[in-house]
Amino acid sequence: MQETEGDAGRESGSGSGGLVGAREEAGARAPLVVATLKALGALSDDSFRRHLVAIFPRLTRLIGCIRAPPEIQRALSDLFARRIGPLLTLG
Repeated sequence: MQETEGDAGRESGSGSGGLVGAREEAGARAPLVVATLKALGALSDDSFRRHLVAIFPRLTRLIGCIRAPPEIQRALSDLFARRIGPLLTLG
């Protein structure tokens, strides 16, 4: 089970409802995360490449987030397929 640093702190003091609370929080933030991923996908090619070094580690951590709702996973998959995959083939 992979957690981010913030996940562990939120769950440790919340008793048996910690996991449920973390899932609810992830669900509540999902629209914001999806909108952010879509905005990243809409950046110009130059801007996207310029910021990729900073955002790539965060995107890969998001892939490993076990609590990410399906809509986040879909938006992330779309971003990787449309913007990052083609960069990998450029060599």
